[in-house]
Amino acid sequence: MPEENNAIRVSRSQRFRRDRPCPICGGYDQAGKGSRCWGFLSGDGRYVHCTRPEFAGKLPHGKDGTFSHYLAGPCRCDETHTKSSFQYPPIESEVPERTDSIKGRLEKIFAGTQPVASGDPVDHYLLGRYIRLNIYPRDLRTHMALGYWEDGQRAGCFPAMIAVIRDDMGRPVGLHRTYLTMDGRKAPVSTSKKLTSLVGFSNAVQLFPPNSRLAIAEGIETALSFQILSGIPTWSCLSSGGIERFIPPSGIQEIIVAADYDQAGILAVEKLIYRIGTQGTRVKTVFPDIPGEDWSDVLMGVSHG
Repeated sequence: MPEENNAIRVSRSQRFRRDRPCPICGGYDQAGKGSRCWGFLSGDGRYVHCTRPEFAGKLPHGKDGTFSHYLAGPCRCDETHTKSSFQYPPIESEVPERTDSIKGRLEKIFAGTQPVASGDPVDHYLLGRYIRLNIYPRDLRTHMALGYWEDGQRAGCFPAMIAVIRDDMGRPVGLHRTYLTMDGRKAPVSTSKKLTSLVGFSNAVQLFPPNSRLAIAEGIETALSFQILSGIPTWSCLSSGGIERFIPPSGIQEIIVAADYDQAGILAVEKLIYRIGTQGTRVKTVFPDIPGEDWSDVLMGVSHG
């Protein structure tokens, strides 16, 4: 891998700002008022100099106080980054200006997010559901003030849990929003959970890297709950329809469906097994013991007990 010249001159245009945050950690504020990252993009656009050690992996701490992430290929932090914090697959559209408009809105929402941190509204929300994580997934983020629209009218501004939705190739295609209060309750709105428009096929919210086994569930909270209970990496398909349409990534030998114990959940599992059960991937289904419950209910019951 090529090394960057140690002599670095940084212009204001290279610094991260609120409208152009660090693509590694999502931070931007040197003064510490927001999600802190006082790094910068290299002049040739091949490196991101991020100041957050929790995203550094095996990278050494540079003399300038940053960790130099490589954008033009595999990085020594054990990740492969892209030049934008939110990339899109090419989408064929009969109305390209509509696709461009969707991309612009997604970029704007994502630029206002930051990694989930202890004590923020998303952390409070998940802890209220007994979901305790030492490290939050990179595709799960916090927006501290996201506008809420209803019937074409802006009805308020709330903190929100933002989840990146990816297609079967792992490319971001949309965002899921859960509107909250500052203390981690669901926001007092008619629909606290919303999907953005998509710029591609929705497959899953990829919460944690899989191994040879991967579990899938409907909701984000259900998926996180099942992972805590089972120790198996679990992705959220967002709905029973998402379970039906799910495409496993390559290399997965077994899919465990952490299904909701209701009619829609049972039917979704049957359709998934019929579709991929003959493709060499084993499919196992696990239901909660009590009809009508999902794995979030199970985790809360275990935690109460």
